[in-house]
Amino acid sequence: MQKIPTLVQDLGVARLTNSVYVGTMKFTVEQVEAFTDDFPSETPDVALLRTQLADTKRAYSTLNEAYAKTLRSTITDEISGLDTEGDQLYMAVKQTAEGAQKMTFNQQKVQAGNRYVELLKKYRVDVKENMISEWSKIQQLCEEVDGNATLQLSAERLGITDAIARLATIADTIRTKTPNALPNCPRHSR
Repeated sequence: MQKIPTLVQDLGVARLTNSVYVGTMKFTVEQVEAFTDDFPSETPDVALLRTQLADTKRAYSTLNEAYAKTLRSTITDEISGLDTEGDQLYMAVKQTAEGAQKMTFNQQKVQAGNRYVELLKKYRVDVKENMISEWSKIQQLCEEVDGNATLQLSAERLGITDAIARLATIADTIRTKTPNALPNCPRHSR
């Protein structure tokens, strides 16, 4: 009978991707474990195989933990940071628009606030929802502002032009860092 480490080496693991290698190790451990459960008692070297299986299980557990850590990358951290910044910025834009609606002494600000409150209602962005859905909506909202002179003027009156531009940049960055996650809008298609 072939020893487990030799069997794994013979699989050509140097040519496997991390996820395939981890999957192969998991499958190997499960198959050998199932095989040892059905061993007849008179088969020789059952104890040796069980020892090898225990060693392989420990190696797999260590490997699986290391693999999980490799899945967390600097890109993941960057996207998380951008999402947090964007959520705060979006809430600031929303609060600014709602606050402007109450400035009855300045009719231009009230109108600008009304436009943005209606725009935000139209896209129904919720910072607690799925990040991909949230940023898809924000990307579409920013594109509408970009193509609408009235909304641009209202953003200037509210003092949120830079915030809208930053939200557009964050949405675009998240889209490019998470391929196929956000729809490719015509203006942003590559």
